[in-house]
Amino acid sequence: HTTMLLGAARYLAETRNFRGRVALIFQPAEEEGGGAGVMVEEGIMERFDISEVYGIHNDPGNPEGTFHTTPGPIMAAVDTFEIHIQGVGGHGAMPHQTRDPVMAACGVAQAIQTIVSRNHYAVEDLVVSVTQIHAGTVNNVIPDTAYLNGTVRTFDPAVQKMVMERMEQIVQGQAASYGVEARLEYQEGYPATINDAEKAAFAATVAREVSGPERVVDTMGRDMGAEDFSYMLRSRPGAYLFLGQGDGAGLHHPKYNFNDDIAPVGASFFARIVEKAQPLGGWGNEMALEDAKNQVDEAFTNPDLKGLSYENTFGGATSFLRRLYTKDLTGADIAVTGVPFDQAVTNRPGTRLGPRAIREASALQSPDAP
Repeated sequence: HTTMLLGAARYLAETRNFRGRVALIFQPAEEEGGGAGVMVEEGIMERFDISEVYGIHNDPGNPEGTFHTTPGPIMAAVDTFEIHIQGVGGHGAMPHQTRDPVMAACGVAQAIQTIVSRNHYAVEDLVVSVTQIHAGTVNNVIPDTAYLNGTVRTFDPAVQKMVMERMEQIVQGQAASYGVEARLEYQEGYPATINDAEKAAFAATVAREVSGPERVVDTMGRDMGAEDFSYMLRSRPGAYLFLGQGDGAGLHHPKYNFNDDIAPVGASFFARIVEKAQPLGGWGNEMALEDAKNQVDEAFTNPDLKGLSYENTFGGATSFLRRLYTKDLTGADIAVTGVPFDQAVTNRPGTRLGPRAIREASALQSPDAP
């Protein structure tokens, strides 16, 4: 995924076939730690003025180069639980002298499955999976403790709340029936990944341009997997899509192997969605070269304009012209020796307006036309 976004970054930087700015997010800690949530909390959306977000994930099992998405919920919320059981250990030949935590753990593991089958409306999505049970170390000793953990996947907060309440009741009820003590630790994790309907439709349109109309499914079923991109979609409207990578071992499988052939497809999708969401239009490709000359002349000759650099410091000057007036300067007979801007970094008394100051101010300058 990083390669795809780097490919899009290179293309966009070289072509500049879009208006304004685009933020390319290389997010850490997707599997553990909720990197997207941390980035949102630390203000990434506000810092880079992000108004919409898009993400893709490779998808083994779907045909190579196909896209799948859907409006609304696309991936589930994920919670984790741990159950600690304290019993009384003893010799395996004398179980009557113990309070067996192994049997209690087995009872708990079976009983919590009734949350799905007996406490939940069958047509609503819910998964409760016990994924670990640990107890004992030798074959002739009943241990004094046992441990279980697992995962819960939901879409509806009301269902999530019901699971939490029922699991606590079942754990305590089973503990009482086996004469042991038990403690449930329930941790709410990533929220459900919910696509904005309008943005999902837009992303599907872009995907069709990249891969072809017949290779895009925009009404896929909901996936019970989870994704911390959900935090970004809670903060800004956007869409999440799956990119098929063909047959092979599934995600998280020890034999999984990324299909390098889909990297250009993903990069093309990212680049195209920027071009479609922020087309040049307006001043970006319609301002005449003569108008550009006139505005530059005005910027450098009008003494009433504030915050101007009159030095022969070429660093940043041509990039300013290219960024604000025209994408292609081939054949342009313009000589520019400074950059107009209105930034505090260059307005301090006594500041020498050299290349470094120009670069700093240019980085802060709005890309919109003056």
